[in-house]
Amino acid sequence: FVSIDTIELIEPEPLKIDSLAPYVYHDEDGDDVYHISCFGELDGSIVSYVSGGSHISETIDYYYDWETIDGYIPAGQENQANPEGLGAGTYTLNITDANECFVVLSEITLYEDAPIEINVEKIDSWINSDVSCNGESDGSIEISINGGTEGVYSFTITGEAVDGSNIDLTGLYNPLAPNQDVENLPAGTYTISVLDDYNCPETIVIALEEPDVLDLTSLDPSISSINEDYNIDCYGDVSGAISTNISGGT
Repeated sequence: FVSIDTIELIEPEPLKIDSLAPYVYHDEDGDDVYHISCFGELDGSIVSYVSGGSHISETIDYYYDWETIDGYIPAGQENQANPEGLGAGTYTLNITDANECFVVLSEITLYEDAPIEINVEKIDSWINSDVSCNGESDGSIEISINGGTEGVYSFTITGEAVDGSNIDLTGLYNPLAPNQDVENLPAGTYTISVLDDYNCPETIVIALEEPDVLDLTSLDPSISSINEDYNIDCYGDVSGAISTNISGGT
């Protein structure tokens, strides 16, 4: 008779990426989900859940290979199971096991909030200058803020005068109003620093200029061509003249 043995061929469980979970910094009512703390930051991270296949060793399960076209992966993180320090963008994960079986999860995208935009314009009330006269405090600027996590913005304005001293801005602006005019400003450099609802920062600097000091340096009367002791040739004449030397101003 013929003896027949039964042989069972065993294969590993299918290699698969069960899920990829990015860290969520904030979720605005489930509508806008952001995986980066603030615009332009590199603090995103992804946790990968992989199963099946053949483990490489007792300490290494799989080979990980992260790729991105428009994001950012720090050196050394491209082969980590759970990479950190990522920028906004789309990422692809390739997994290879001990038998060189591989699987690719096509895409996962990390989103970031819009940048904070600070728009500052000078309100030009004066000709060729931001302040009417040297030493006056009648300059003004228009501020509008948008972007970021819109809601409540908080901001500060600091000013440095032309001579390097600090400008007292007490009561001149509302630190919670995103759109306002700030008036009664002297010439100087102003720094506007904004925080959005998630404390993401943005800063802009603007300078207000003033004219030079208006200076009358001399008044020189003419000398009579007939008698140098007088300024006018004859009594009742209109032959006198005065020359002036004026500088500064507008």
